[in-house]
Amino acid sequence: MKTLSSLVTAILFLSVTLSAQNANMWFNSPRNNSIGFQGTIEDATAYCEVSGSHLKTDLYLTFSTKAYSGNPTTDSLEIRTSFSMPQQSFITDLWLWIGQDTSVALIADRFKAQATYNNIVGARKDPALLTKSYGDSYQLNIFPFTLPGKRKIKLTYSSPLNINDSSATISLPYWFLKASAPYTEKPFTVFLKKHQLWESPYIKGNSLFMFSPVIDTTFGNVLRCDIARDSIVNAQQLDIIFKRKNNYSANYGEKYQNGNGGTYRFVVDPLKSLGINPGKNILLLVDFDSTNVQPGYTKTKLIDQIKKSLLTKFTAKDSFNIIFTAKKSLKYLSSSWLPVDSTTILNIFATNANINSILDTVNLSGLLLEGFSFAKKKSNTHAIVLLASSDEYTTMSKANALADSISKIAPSKIKFYAIDNNDSAKYYYLPNYYYYGNSYLYSQLATKYSGATYRIWNYPGNTAHDYYIGIIMENLRWQIEYFDMNVYLQSGFTFQNYFSTGLSANNVKVLSSVSQVGKFIGSFPLFIDITGFYEGKLYSQKIVMNDSDFIPADSNLNKVWANQMLNQFSNSYYTRNDQAIDLSMQNRILTYWTALLALEKGQKLCDTCIGFNGGTVITSIDEKKSIPTTYEILQAYPNPFNPSTTLRIRLPQNIESKDVTLRIFNILGQVVKSFDVNDVNDRQERNISWNGRNDKGIVVSSGVYLAVLTTPLKKYSVKLLLMK
Repeated sequence: MKTLSSLVTAILFLSVTLSAQNANMWFNSPRNNSIGFQGTIEDATAYCEVSGSHLKTDLYLTFSTKAYSGNPTTDSLEIRTSFSMPQQSFITDLWLWIGQDTSVALIADRFKAQATYNNIVGARKDPALLTKSYGDSYQLNIFPFTLPGKRKIKLTYSSPLNINDSSATISLPYWFLKASAPYTEKPFTVFLKKHQLWESPYIKGNSLFMFSPVIDTTFGNVLRCDIARDSIVNAQQLDIIFKRKNNYSANYGEKYQNGNGGTYRFVVDPLKSLGINPGKNILLLVDFDSTNVQPGYTKTKLIDQIKKSLLTKFTAKDSFNIIFTAKKSLKYLSSSWLPVDSTTILNIFATNANINSILDTVNLSGLLLEGFSFAKKKSNTHAIVLLASSDEYTTMSKANALADSISKIAPSKIKFYAIDNNDSAKYYYLPNYYYYGNSYLYSQLATKYSGATYRIWNYPGNTAHDYYIGIIMENLRWQIEYFDMNVYLQSGFTFQNYFSTGLSANNVKVLSSVSQVGKFIGSFPLFIDITGFYEGKLYSQKIVMNDSDFIPADSNLNKVWANQMLNQFSNSYYTRNDQAIDLSMQNRILTYWTALLALEKGQKLCDTCIGFNGGTVITSIDEKKSIPTTYEILQAYPNPFNPSTTLRIRLPQNIESKDVTLRIFNILGQVVKSFDVNDVNDRQERNISWNGRNDKGIVVSSGVYLAVLTTPLKKYSVKLLLMK
């Protein structure tokens, strides 16, 4: 059963991996269910800018009804686009073009926005609604479309870079284009702003796409790459890959400073920081039976996949060797371990892996015995990986006999993995389970030597060798267990910090980076005490990150922090969470409980509509203004603070400053400080600084205070913490 479990797990993992991001788009009529057809994206442009550890993207899409082939209709159509985003991504903006004008979406309570949208669709006006469905999935609705017709939107989002010590990778939103009806007249154009840390970018899909410097009339001095739409149709990835500039260390930080505090984020490499060597010595055994693979799958293709796996799934700290079957005798690629570098791999295969002299016979038993014998002699062999397509061991007695022979020569510590690309139909039943080809033999060896077996279904273009070797290498390296970090400043403190990438149940996958985002008050350097167990040994280290190790960030870092905080809440939009709604609206981050709603000029959010669970929706839009949240009206930053904090104020609509007071109270309810707010209005924000002194100019003591903004609508308050 272990074999079946491993196989099913591997297949499911592959399926999830390849479909991690997806989209679909469909036109229909809200009033005529007989109309339905696939949407077309006629124009797609992305403007990308590295913002600290994230890539901020403005995605411009033009949807059209081009694929419609039915009878003419005067009915107004709606497009519904469901899509997913990379993990930890967050959406911050939506623009809708209405003729020559643009409507910038407002962020609002989800159900008020949904009810408003439904009401406007009934009135045949121009809204666009974007909501978060579940996990990292979203839905965008746009209305109306005529036949023929097209509408343009801009979607703004941020996604975390996948950072290691020398490069960074990020996915481009190719899944939108794959969901489109066929359209090849215009390429997918990507503009990229140059960055001080990352250089030499290129795009990797089914082939490589290079950037060229341009001066664009809209985006200025940028890099540009045009990707033909037909090259995206079958793409399983479309990634921007950056190279880290040599003058930056592997541990990378960014911070957004505001007075004596701010927001920080850092990325550390646990392996380098803890001095762990994850290198593995891997012996590959290759046996090829041309009668048991699909037509067209040749040993040349097999060798090419092995070379690709070595170049992409192994690291410079790994070593390898290969034994091939051959007519006269088994063929070693080398008599000793080989380093993993492109020059060695290409040269050694060219000289010692002549296709005409290897893999021209089947000798599985001899190959396995020789491989385990080699591992016995080379005590530093970590694993044997068999790639085979033969099927001669289809009886229990024959398989057990070979397994017993192997056990007599096998080293005490070795792992065994089998990647079976046998395509024959030889199935047989042994106690409790059906097997195919040599799968019973492989399952016995994998069980005894703590490995796993995988079966490749041969078909044209299958590159699963590369995939499964990657899984095997990840399993061999395993993870740093019980990983912990203690973060503190030399002068000051950090708070409200969250792991944003890399950590799962206090374990870190080897070769993964770990990042944390949080708030701080005080001065750098930042100290990071890290500990963890790797292969039974405890490692610990103190990392010192000086102020020079942190690149100045923009306010987008505050959104990164807010997004991590929002992730701590329940992910069900059926459970209303006012705190999450306030945080979402303050930082303009789309969540389960909010929505982005782009309205036509003159339209307003329907404050009295009811739309939850099929409730009644009113038939006209109430012009009554909604009462804003505290986060929209009164904010304090930094908080906690020492010695001063900034109160950011924006009055509710149509409230005049003469009717407003702003005061600081202590915990006894006594007024400590009053402020002049005569120049505060509802059109722009105003920053008022409090230096921790009372109305007499005396410094107040440490403790909790309350900033209260009193308006005719309601009182808005923020708790302040003064720490000395």
